[in-house]
Amino acid sequence: MKTIMLVALTVVSLVAFNWTYQGMWGKYGFGNSQFISPGFIAADMSGNLYVSDVLNSRVQYFTPTGSYLGKWGSAGSGPGQFNDPSGITITNNKVYVADFGNDRIQYFTLTGSYLGQWGEFGSGNGQFYGPRGVANSMQGYIYVADHNNHRIQYFTDTGQYLGSFNVAQWASPFGIAITHDGKILITDSSKCKVFIYTLTGSFIYQFGEWGHNPGSFMSPRGVSSSPDNNVYVADGDHYIVQYFTQHGEFLGYFGGYGYGPGQFRGPWGIVIPGNNLIYVTDAANNRVEYFSSDTGVEPISIGLLRSLYH
Repeated sequence: MKTIMLVALTVVSLVAFNWTYQGMWGKYGFGNSQFISPGFIAADMSGNLYVSDVLNSRVQYFTPTGSYLGKWGSAGSGPGQFNDPSGITITNNKVYVADFGNDRIQYFTLTGSYLGQWGEFGSGNGQFYGPRGVANSMQGYIYVADHNNHRIQYFTDTGQYLGSFNVAQWASPFGIAITHDGKILITDSSKCKVFIYTLTGSFIYQFGEWGHNPGSFMSPRGVSSSPDNNVYVADGDHYIVQYFTQHGEFLGYFGGYGYGPGQFRGPWGIVIPGNNLIYVTDAANNRVEYFSSDTGVEPISIGLLRSLYH
């Protein structure tokens, strides 16, 4: 592995995945395939994509190339209604949605038929104060980032409480994902860190800090893991996606501020269905973009991210 030296910059070469823009769909609006601040995103076993359309108070779902399939939800607090639909995950052919403003989890069939819910406002077991991200384990358990209670709670797929743990440094968990080898990834958008835990809440390690260098963040939001357990983070206020080894070693990034293809004005949710594609919701551009990967070796400048914003 070679090292390239530049004046006032440290540059190292890293083996990384290079992500190439493939397509996008969506624009601002209230109609089908339109969004007002798309949030988190999940994929089913067929590769179809489910998006929490936050300010439209609904979930929309699409084929892997963005063809519209359907929607459900409306504003409110009744069954099947939402007040800021947030995290979304799919297991056992059921769609679980964190209903942030209603302090509950709702779940549905793949076509949006209401199945059930659990949770209410509070700090007790099974209660929430702003549930944000949601993920599922291989066992089908549901893990919830209980944002304002500074903890993770986990449940059976019908909402039976199993356990909880507080996140280090009184963090407010935002995005959550579970790796293929069974580790929990948690982002904290205010502390600009990624925390890694076991499925039962034992701390493993953390990485990240506020800043403009590779591996530092400004408001990390959604997080996902590839089949090789690499970690992908939607770095919201850097307008990029950064990716790392499972040990937190920086590998690369893609994106950048803008309105054009492959650019972001608010990357939020992120999912890797395992088909060599990665999907990212772009909240401020009201769209979903997707990218394909190959591998290569490229120089990474320690000052590179700083040059993007200053």
